[in-house]
This record gives sequence, C-alpha cells and structure tokens, in this order.
Amino acid sequence: IKEKGLLIGDTVVLRKAADVIPEVVRPLPERRTGEERPFLMSETCPECGGPLTKVQGLHYCLKKDCPSRKIEGIIHYASRDAMDIDGLGSAVIEELFGENFIKDIPDLYGLYQHAEEIKELDGWGDKAVTNMLDAIEESKKKRNFSSALASKRSVRRPRRSSPDVSVVSMSSSTSRKKTCSKSMTSDPLPRRASSPSSRMNMNAKSSKTSAKTASISLISEPIRSM
Repeated sequence: IKEKGLLIGDTVVLRKAADVIPEVVRPLPERRTGEERPFLMSETCPECGGPLTKVQGLHYCLKKDCPSRKIEGIIHYASRDAMDIDGLGSAVIEELFGENFIKDIPDLYGLYQHAEEIKELDGWGDKAVTNMLDAIEESKKKRNFSSALASKRSVRRPRRSSPDVSVVSMSSSTSRKKTCSKSMTSDPLPRRASSPSSRMNMNAKSSKTSAKTASISLISEPIRSM
C-alpha cells in the first residue's frame, strides 16, 4: 500500500494479473476529493483488545481467551486435517459461536442439548440439525485421540485454520456490507508454488489484458482472516 501510494478511498487502476485475480496498478490522484486518508494497521485486536504480534508479515492475537482464537480453534478441530466433521464448516461454527451454543471444542459434543433452539435459526431444519449432530457423534468413532492432538500441535503454522493464533488482516469481519467495488485484504494462507508451464500460461494471459479503472476503498479496521 505504501509503495504504491494508496490511500483509503482512492480510485485505482486495476489489471488482470492471473486468471481472475485483479492487481492494483496505481492510484488516480487526480480523482481524489481530499477525504482520503492513509491506512494505519491497528496495534490491538478488534475482537478482544489484546496486543497484536507481527509474524512474517501477518498480525496475530495471542490471547488465549480471544473469541477469534476460540473460533479458529474449533474450526481447525472440525476440519479435514483433524476430526473431519462433515457439515461443520467455518460459517456454521461462527453462527453457533455467535448464538452462544458453543464457546470451546468440548461444547460441540453438548450441542444436542440445543437442538430445538438451533432448528429455530434461519436456514436450519430437522434434517440439517440431525445430520450435524450425527456427524459430531460419528467423529468420536472414526478418529482417535492422536488425531485430535494433531490439530492442537499445528498451532504455530501461519494459516487460517491454526487454533493457536487468529490472523488479522486489513478488512473488518464484523462488517459484511459491500462498502466498495473492490476491498484490499491480506491473504493469510500460504500460496502454492505454480509450475513453470502454468506460470507461462499466466504470463501469456496477463500480457493480453489491458488496465481498467475501478473504485477501491481500503478499510482500516483489522480482522482475523476470512
């Protein structure tokens, strides 16, 4: 952002960098209104107010009682890398956490006590709740305790599914409204290296595209990774 001289509220020039990923080329200073302002990274976690720690270019909250960390821990526990609980994805976990049905991993196995309440939520029904509870119950059988420990040992890895840290990026998780046509965020996930042939294809496609102008807003509130 600093290298390209971008400000919050800038109109920028975009170009197609790969197959579909847009790249910000430069801002258009002539279109500034005077209301633009520089982006400043928060020094505290927006969820719990704890201090952020920067590791390899990413910002983390390390407080154990941080709600974001608890959510990430549950998400990782239910993921394919750990207990592989079908139907218990990040959106479901965030909803159940927000409704105070779960606050930590053991609470997953007490969700049956809230079955009727969950059915009352939008998008839920008897079959959906039953399938989720069955998958949670089945997880007791198909994975042993060492698998659960594996989900805990991966706490130092800088990826979204790690339960020990919550990644803070540049846009707010609490605001789901589209405030602009493009929002700049940092990607906490490690990117897979492309093969030489795929890089050649990407470069060939990129060279055929022309720059386009778009409106962009840099949101100054940090969050954990989406």
